[in-house]
Amino acid sequence: MTAEHSTIVAKPYSPNARAGLMHRFKSSLGVLALVLLALAILLSGWFLFTAVRIEILVREQDGAPLEAPTEIDISGGLSLPLANLRLMRAGEYEISIQSQGYFELRERLLVDESTSTFEFQLERRPGRLSITSSPSGASVYLNDTSIGTTPVAQAEAPAGTWQLSANLPLHKPVEQSIDIEGRGAHQSLALDLEANFARIELTSNPSNAQLLIDQVLRGQTPASLDLEAGTRRITLQKDGYASHTFDLEVVAGIAQSPPTIDLDKASARLTVDSTPSGAVVLIDGAYQGITPITLSLAPERTQTVRLRKTGFEEGERTIRLQAGASERIRIELTQAVGEVIVSVWPQDATLLVDGQAQPSANARLELSTKPHRFEFRRPGYESEIRDITPRAGFSQRFNVRLMSLEDARLARLKPEIMTSAKQTLVLLNPTPIELGASRREAGRRANEVLRTAPLTREFYLATHEVTNAEFRAFAPGHRSGAHAGHSLDGDTHPVARVSWAEAARYCNYLSEQDGLEPVYVVRGGRVEGADIERSGYRLPSEAEWAWAARFVDDTQPLLRMPWGHTPKPPERHGNYADTSATYVVSRVLFGYQDNFIVSAPIGSFPPNVHGIFDLGGNIAEWVHDFYEQSPAREQPPDPTGPAQGEYHVIRGSSWMHGSMSDLRLSYRDYGSDGRADLGFRIAKYVTE
Repeated sequence: MTAEHSTIVAKPYSPNARAGLMHRFKSSLGVLALVLLALAILLSGWFLFTAVRIEILVREQDGAPLEAPTEIDISGGLSLPLANLRLMRAGEYEISIQSQGYFELRERLLVDESTSTFEFQLERRPGRLSITSSPSGASVYLNDTSIGTTPVAQAEAPAGTWQLSANLPLHKPVEQSIDIEGRGAHQSLALDLEANFARIELTSNPSNAQLLIDQVLRGQTPASLDLEAGTRRITLQKDGYASHTFDLEVVAGIAQSPPTIDLDKASARLTVDSTPSGAVVLIDGAYQGITPITLSLAPERTQTVRLRKTGFEEGERTIRLQAGASERIRIELTQAVGEVIVSVWPQDATLLVDGQAQPSANARLELSTKPHRFEFRRPGYESEIRDITPRAGFSQRFNVRLMSLEDARLARLKPEIMTSAKQTLVLLNPTPIELGASRREAGRRANEVLRTAPLTREFYLATHEVTNAEFRAFAPGHRSGAHAGHSLDGDTHPVARVSWAEAARYCNYLSEQDGLEPVYVVRGGRVEGADIERSGYRLPSEAEWAWAARFVDDTQPLLRMPWGHTPKPPERHGNYADTSATYVVSRVLFGYQDNFIVSAPIGSFPPNVHGIFDLGGNIAEWVHDFYEQSPAREQPPDPTGPAQGEYHVIRGSSWMHGSMSDLRLSYRDYGSDGRADLGFRIAKYVTE
């Protein structure tokens, strides 16, 4: 049969074993894929359900947004990007952030459900800085860190704002602020440096002296140097000559040629010693010091060295030294003696010389011419010590009169003392005084009973009344006020309108300021007593006030008036009620003028013979004593008045008084409260 007519014959089907196996395998893979897909879906759902959504922000160090793109890599767990956010499960990761021009950042990232945003800051990489200067060679610094000498090429410079400075000798320094961009960027800067020097030419005689500028050797003279502007310390040195130093003010751009400097020859050195040592050294009569001593002397000059020591003859040597030479000399001193003749009263006193008792206090002694201590003693007398230096070849005579212990005590008392408030008190050594006035005295009043007051104790009395300023240190709110429109309140005017108790409390205040025992006993603001034996300040007793005001000396009667015994005071003797006060007070001294209508500043008028001011006139004064109308004629020693009473005594006239009766120094008044013409002064007993 040909091909065109062949017949297709059917055969029975028999399955292929290999094809069946492949079919079963493909079926299994399909099932597995479905399982894995289902598992992946479940895991994805579980991840999405349990993941935390976080935001990662990247900024510059200063908080500005980062311009360059960043690469963020998170390791340590699954991180699913979602737009600008990331989905991550809670846990610990490591994050790496990179951006061109910044240092890579690696940090631990701790994710939990409470954190939704993480912010990171990248540090810029350094930039490159090139600097040129005119002229070049300047040292350049960023803050205090050197980056080289100009021209500076491609120097690494950290990003940020820096203080750039450039310094070049003989030029003014340049300082400016510069911002370094960083991130590898290149920046260039050109600086112009201003010249800050001048040409200085220096010469010396002799020449070839070493030249130091600000202690730095710069060559020899003659020299022509460029020196920086300012005050330059210039020193010239040459062997055999004294160093010469001076300051030169250099001004930029102004050349200078100071006059030639003449160098002095170098000093010679002389060491001087003596036997014994401790002698005074004189060169040509000029004091130099005490042996042993080393001196610098002018060379090539004949000079006289003279030594002096108490108790020894003078030593002398003539010298002549060459420039720069050194020499040592020693001079032996010979002991000298002198004669001392001593006469002593009382003649039976004992004399000790340098602690050694002498056979007689009246003696002729030969002693070395050095200081000797003479001590004179006798029981009942104040010992006396004198330091006496005999003189060689001379006789010295000394007369010594020992003082009794009482006389010595009086001699030691200070004639004046001063309070911490600068108030002066004078020492008074009173005598018995007759107080009061005779019945025959015109103007006498009933309370001026004649009586003798035996004053025996020295006391101090203030030269002036207490002023407003002094009293206000104790009572800041006090005001003396005014009278008829005229002020009494000036700082240097006497204080007025103070009660006796206020005056006593002021005395206590002043005592406490000076570390003294207060005299007055004060309880609850009330003065309840006094102990005048204490060291503190007090008001003077009436007898003390009267003695200070009336006593002149033993040859004259007690003063009747502050100015003496005449009816009227001399012109401007004191502050009394004068004609200018006619419309202020009831009675005035017609024809008298003191130029003050009311009180005057303390010390405006002359003091009395004891140096005390205004005991009559200006202002009346409180005294210590309680007032009694008719005091006893016989008074105890140093009387201080009754032990108690309702009022206190007031002594002295004031600017309000113009009648002869009131102006008398025996005039007595009394009271307890202050008034416009009443003040006080302080006193105290001698307590040394």
